[in-house]
Amino acid sequence: MALKRDYRYRPYDSDVIGAVKRMINQSKILVYGDPRLRRRAQEVEDPSMCDALVKRMSHLLRDHHGAGLAATQIGEDKRVVIWLEEGQTRTLINPVLTLGDEEEIGFEGCLSVPGMAGLVRRAVSIRAEGFNLKGGPIKFDASGMLARVIQHEVDHLDGVLFIDRVEPGSLRPMPANEVLGI
Repeated sequence: MALKRDYRYRPYDSDVIGAVKRMINQSKILVYGDPRLRRRAQEVEDPSMCDALVKRMSHLLRDHHGAGLAATQIGEDKRVVIWLEEGQTRTLINPVLTLGDEEEIGFEGCLSVPGMAGLVRRAVSIRAEGFNLKGGPIKFDASGMLARVIQHEVDHLDGVLFIDRVEPGSLRPMPANEVLGI
């Protein structure tokens, strides 16, 4: 018995492919397959020297409608992460996380793995420590989505992508509107 193939036009398929191609071509964000995403970032010796980097990261994050971004995603070998919180860009340099005991599974996507999403197990709450742009120490607790975003971004600094942590069988294409954040 021959396998029948369905060659009908699917707007969803071409929308996703087109959106992903546009995002990759216009982006300064590294995408899956680039070996720089698998490197462990270096500690920042002088956080005050990261101002221009954080501004660039912030523009990219907003342009791509992301939730967070790690310096390694733009080819910078520095332990710097940013995320959006209540409309403001937050920065953590040389982050160290202490994970809470309770875990939950939730969907994640990534600007460096465009067009894909999967279920990832993460700690529900974390304690984050590091430095701000002036070199001052920062320590705070986070939970829920904020904790998930920070864990995801810190993973990037260690060369770990969400697809390395995805629950078996849950990786799937993400609709174009979610890829673009609209």
